[in-house]
Amino acid sequence: MADGEMRPQSDSSGPAGAHYRAGDDIELPPIDDATAGTVENGSTMSKAPSGGLSSLLGSAVLLGAVVIGGWYLWSGGASEKDHPSWQNVAAATDASTNNVNATFLVPKSGTSAISTKVETTSMDADRITTRKVRTALKTGIAEAQAAIQAAQGTGVEIADLAGNLQLLNGLKGGKQEFFEVYLFDCCDEDGDVVEILLNGSLFATVPITHEGTSLSIPLQKGSNGVAVRGIRDGGGGVTVSLRSSRGDYFCRSMRVGQEYRMEVVAP
Repeated sequence: MADGEMRPQSDSSGPAGAHYRAGDDIELPPIDDATAGTVENGSTMSKAPSGGLSSLLGSAVLLGAVVIGGWYLWSGGASEKDHPSWQNVAAATDASTNNVNATFLVPKSGTSAISTKVETTSMDADRITTRKVRTALKTGIAEAQAAIQAAQGTGVEIADLAGNLQLLNGLKGGKQEFFEVYLFDCCDEDGDVVEILLNGSLFATVPITHEGTSLSIPLQKGSNGVAVRGIRDGGGGVTVSLRSSRGDYFCRSMRVGQEYRMEVVAP
């Protein structure tokens, strides 16, 4: 069309022009003659718009992409393995067996190495909580439970300890003291949640985040049986690490329901 030439206006009175429906204020698009066809007997039938099949195929492709993408994210995709700390998780996984769960220790000083123990020091001792809980036990178990709960970090839920006689008697007799460790998600923060078991009994439920949370746990001098059990996997495996004054201990990636049993040593 030459510059300045007016485009002719379509005639709204013809079948190919714009048309209206009664009561509508919206102008509908013109009917295209190309959408009408004939069959052999001369009767007319409507054709599918030329973009219909393409649009349908496009929608199917898009739906497939959404489904695949959703599965990819649900399964953790590459987000866990792309994290810089994944190599430490992989090292702990490779070193672990069905009978021994190893950790990969990145110490505050010294060389990183595989470790079958998680060590605490006197710097991790939570003497204030030890004193408060022993005092509360003189009043009752409920008071002691409240004192233990008050010592925990954000999101930590202490289990009902009323039936855990081994723990309560150990605290009463002075055989156990509280030590503070730090739990955090070392890879992708995706909503992982774990349970902490002391000598086979449930002690606490802990959400695992990048920011992490402190956990004050009662330990006896020497070796203690502690287990971490995955109860929620945000995708790609439950990735949890522990921090003490010795350094960061990276655990193997876990499935939901799997327990990571380890030896925790108190001074």
